[in-house]
Amino acid sequence: MAIRTEERARTRQDLIDAFWSLYRSGRASRISVRAVAEKAGYNRSTFYEYFPDVPAVLEAIESALVPSPGELPPVDAVPPGAPDGAFPVEAFLKLYQSHKDYYEVLLGDRGDPAFLGRMKDALRPSVAAKLRDAGFRNEEELGYRVEFILSAMLGTLTHWIRQPKPLPPERVVAMLQDFFRDGFRAEAVMRPPALPPASRGSR
Repeated sequence: MAIRTEERARTRQDLIDAFWSLYRSGRASRISVRAVAEKAGYNRSTFYEYFPDVPAVLEAIESALVPSPGELPPVDAVPPGAPDGAFPVEAFLKLYQSHKDYYEVLLGDRGDPAFLGRMKDALRPSVAAKLRDAGFRNEEELGYRVEFILSAMLGTLTHWIRQPKPLPPERVVAMLQDFFRDGFRAEAVMRPPALPPASRGSR
């Protein structure tokens, strides 16, 4: 029984890997069941044992990438006026890096537009809860602030992982921390990001 279970898991993963190979090549609209099955080394009937259609494979991949509540990184919102507070993006960086190849495609120009919404939906309750914990009580504005934080965070991290020569993670962390602390004030935008103490002088 254990061997059979392992075989089924391996076959399913083979089909997923074959689909992903086709999807990331930019031919998403032309992917067929036959193409996925043949690339994986199986026939169409085997494909249908695991997935009802091709979109279901993409759904399975995205579902595995959207973090569950237990996997969400801690989000410590910054109370207004807090001088040294910072939005801790280290956990988000680790989340992105762990599945970089997938996020790079799914959140890119050739990706699934709905995936960004699913990511935001997964993270939104945690961010909103931390804003409330930090003392924010204006529920009418809460949704706008949460959306701003999520858009800034996901957009910046997506840009980061798509660069051929991305900045070191500690610099991205420092930039985002400065941004969440200082916003768009001209003096904050013009000055270099303050690196964590351990990273100073390492350039």
